[in-house]
Amino acid sequence: MKIKNQISLLITGIIILPTLCMIFFPIYTYYSSPRRFLMKGYKEIRKINEANFSESDWNQIQNYIEKFRRKSRF
Repeated sequence: MKIKNQISLLITGIIILPTLCMIFFPIYTYYSSPRRFLMKGYKEIRKINEANFSESDWNQIQNYIEKFRRKSRF
C-alpha cells in the first residue's frame, strides 16, 4: 500500500468517524432518555382506567412520577 493511499484512508477516517458520531450520538441519547415517553404524568395514566387502583395508589404513582421528573432534569 502506497503512502498516498494510506494518507487518503487516514483523511477519510478523520472525516467519516466524527460525522458518524454526530449522527448516532443524538439518536442514542434520544432513545435512552426517559423524557421520550409520551405519558407525561399520572393523569394520562389514570385516563386509561384499565386497572382499578385506589386513591392512595394513584397518589403513590403521582409522587413517584414527580420524584422521577425532578431527578431527570439537568
